[in-house]
Amino acid sequence: MIDTKAYKQTMASIYKEITEEKKFLQENGVSLKGASENENIDDIIQKTKGTSFKLLVMGEFSSGKSAFINVLLGEKLLPEGAVPMTALITEIRYGRERQVTMYPRPGKWKGGSQPFDIEPKLSEIRKYSTIDNKSGINMKEANRVDSSFEKMVVHWPLDILKDGVVIVDSPGLNDPYSNDHIVQNYVPKADAVLFCENGTQAYSAGDKKTLEMINSSGFKNPIMVTTYFDVVTDAMTQQEIQEFMDICNAKYLNHTEKPFCHYVNSKLGMEAKKSGSQSELVESGYYELEMFLAHYLTEHKGREKIGAATSAIKVYNAGQRKRLNGVMANLDAPDADFNRRIEETRKKLGNARRQGSLIMREFKLELKSVRDEVKDQLIPELYDGLCSKVDLEGFEPDTSFTVFHPRQSSRQIAEECSKELERRQKKYVADWSNDVLAPMVTKAFQKTASKMKKQFDAFSEDIIEANLTLDTKKADVNTDVNTATRVAMVAYALFTGDWITALMGGVFGAGAFGRTLACEFAAGLILGIISLFTPVGLPALVLAGIAGLLGSVGWTAARAAKTIKENTLRQTRGSVQENREEILANTSVQCERIFDDLERKLEQAVNDDIAEVEENIRTIEQERKNNKSQISRRKNEISNIIHYIDAVDARMDDIRAGFQIG
Repeated sequence: MIDTKAYKQTMASIYKEITEEKKFLQENGVSLKGASENENIDDIIQKTKGTSFKLLVMGEFSSGKSAFINVLLGEKLLPEGAVPMTALITEIRYGRERQVTMYPRPGKWKGGSQPFDIEPKLSEIRKYSTIDNKSGINMKEANRVDSSFEKMVVHWPLDILKDGVVIVDSPGLNDPYSNDHIVQNYVPKADAVLFCENGTQAYSAGDKKTLEMINSSGFKNPIMVTTYFDVVTDAMTQQEIQEFMDICNAKYLNHTEKPFCHYVNSKLGMEAKKSGSQSELVESGYYELEMFLAHYLTEHKGREKIGAATSAIKVYNAGQRKRLNGVMANLDAPDADFNRRIEETRKKLGNARRQGSLIMREFKLELKSVRDEVKDQLIPELYDGLCSKVDLEGFEPDTSFTVFHPRQSSRQIAEECSKELERRQKKYVADWSNDVLAPMVTKAFQKTASKMKKQFDAFSEDIIEANLTLDTKKADVNTDVNTATRVAMVAYALFTGDWITALMGGVFGAGAFGRTLACEFAAGLILGIISLFTPVGLPALVLAGIAGLLGSVGWTAARAAKTIKENTLRQTRGSVQENREEILANTSVQCERIFDDLERKLEQAVNDDIAEVEENIRTIEQERKNNKSQISRRKNEISNIIHYIDAVDARMDDIRAGFQIG
């Protein structure tokens, strides 16, 4: 544990260094913008102030983050689901009394901009924090969630939260709703990262990319937690389980100094918390994890906070150094060479524009056949399957029918049956999407990408060469077109079908392909059309259907429960059949929106690649124009700025070495 006095002195020293650097950069006409959208020197300064320690829980969508936090809390407080649920940042802080406070975004919440409290229970939190809820608070618009709130703050009597610890639940990365920006914008505010990964997809390409992003943001030592461990090891022998863990641990060592990952069963962990069973808590993996967190947050909190602040400024300075070296290279060039490079760049940019237009025209033509097949063949197949294959076979309601309260128990049974039927419908849609729709779409896109490969490559090569001509990217550009441009990432995803590997939104910007297409279809269909298959007021319809039974002689509890199940299924299927055309039309609309979004992403990728080169040209020309008469002086200034940030980095390295931070 770091001595309190030494910690405070060190943080004060780091704060002084960063605030002085900010002032120095401003005085020397250097933009404070970082190398990426989420790099902000003010956020780094904020890290050095105050006593809170923010542990950001990150991971792919549906990786079990919220379930993991719920077990720590000992209560199912945050919404969980197989589709993306979390729409905003949730900060969990210590409090003797349980309290949940919503912080509205200015101009977004109908109740005003002042924070307000809600009841600290799941049903209430779900209304305000989940995606696409019925009250319209966090609605999906053009595949992006527009939330009415900045964040939700939960106060909870959890011991590990004492002394300023804040656990932060975040929206899932790479979800269908383009929520990555929410998490990426919060990363600079975090002091440490806990990464959750779904054990059934252990160390996926998406996890690897996210871990690389976490490391590149300065977090060299994230805490690793593998969820759904019970699911992935269900049919394994003990030897196979150990081999699985050894393989995962070896891979995680590429991203963290910690020698192992924590493997947890959240379902068993919650049951253990409810029952107070110590043996079940140990078996779930949560006992060991909680002991680790208690020790980590007590012994290493100060060291990690120092490490986070020093890493953040070094990452920021690396971006500034790269930009300044690019400016220096162009100031060094003679007028003739400079003008020739600009002319060559504009020529390549013109080629890229023409190629981009051709790409979009042909891609839309190719996509039309896929759209038609989905609309005319696959959607009717989905409809028929939901009508005929989804039933309540084998389901037994938890509520028992009682002669003392026949209507109340009947309604409860009907509601349980309705919820179970909806759950099975969702699962059927998800399975259909993964087993039928996604393979068909992947095959079609592979064919399209193969046919258009030369066009994708030509466009990407023009963009790469344009930036190389400007001397702005020589140090970083990989001439493999599959990794160099946004358009190339779309082409790579289409060609390989490896959607996860193409999840590069945080690296290549908003124009990157950045999504798993199969998940878009599954989540889009589930969230968009299931309500059409379940009539409103179903329990009341079911009760009306069994009214005669309840009043007759000779009925039994078993017969009543069976009849309720049958009526639930019959009423649901009847509603589906009555509204066939509306359901098919609405399902088609959902699919069309997803296809439209794919076209938009490709078009945005084209535009962003072109806009990046245009911005580089403008910046370089303006810099040279502003300093043409005083190039020698400006070069000396830039050289001094680079020396300054090098010196700041050296002092950060000394601080890190003093606290043995790698």
